[in-house]
Amino acid sequence: MGPTVFAYSDPQSFLRDVLNHKQRHNPLFSMRAWARQMGFRCHSSLVLLLNGNRKIRPEHFDRLNRGLKLSGDEETYFRTLVHFRAASSEKEKSHFEARLKLLSPDREQTLLETERFRSIADWIHMAILEMTELKDFEPSASWIAKRLKRKVKDEEVASAIDRLLQLGLLEWREGYLVKTNANLTTPRDRASECVREHHRQVLRNAIAAIDEQDVTERVLNSSTLTIDVSRLPEAKELILKFREDMGKLLEKRNGDETYQLSIQLFKLTDSGEQK
Repeated sequence: MGPTVFAYSDPQSFLRDVLNHKQRHNPLFSMRAWARQMGFRCHSSLVLLLNGNRKIRPEHFDRLNRGLKLSGDEETYFRTLVHFRAASSEKEKSHFEARLKLLSPDREQTLLETERFRSIADWIHMAILEMTELKDFEPSASWIAKRLKRKVKDEEVASAIDRLLQLGLLEWREGYLVKTNANLTTPRDRASECVREHHRQVLRNAIAAIDEQDVTERVLNSSTLTIDVSRLPEAKELILKFREDMGKLLEKRNGDETYQLSIQLFKLTDSGEQK
């Protein structure tokens, strides 16, 4: 196991430690060889970046990651770290600092590993967790089943509550059901059947809302875009930022209703290339 990027607050230190780790396991591995992996014309460019004599900027990220081979949350964290250190204003720094806190595994937002998420992938579980924040919430399966817009049975709700209690995501406090984590998320960019099924259920609920809910109670809109796919990482960051901002705007303890916010960005065309 090499250094974990989540433990670092500046990209230079992480790069230096990764290089040291590589050289400990392979004494023949050189900075010159690493620079070639990254696509630098001259290894002195990498030396300047690692020594802090040249600032690591966002435009360096793709080249550096050819040598790091980070993916998923680690890739996003390192990219955000580069942006944070390169930020020129306090506003920018604050934005990227907040993103780093959300991405770090020890954040308040709890990362549900795929195997753990598998048992609560059904949409009812997340709905119940959030419904505990309703001002008129009652901790009974029949009340929850009646309040949910979708048709579910009391037994389904009771089973879901038991599962959430067993996983420690719900607990009893003085006769009330209380969720134990402020926010839950699953690892990004890691496909699994349970996560895909969860998204299918959310989308089915959205389809039902078209006919079942008044336009004053919902927002459903879309746009079709022709894009530069190299900008997708930035698009993902903007979507994550939007989701966080919307949560800050709308989430409220003792709220009136429980809503689902769902965002989709997907291809309509296909070049036929396999990646």
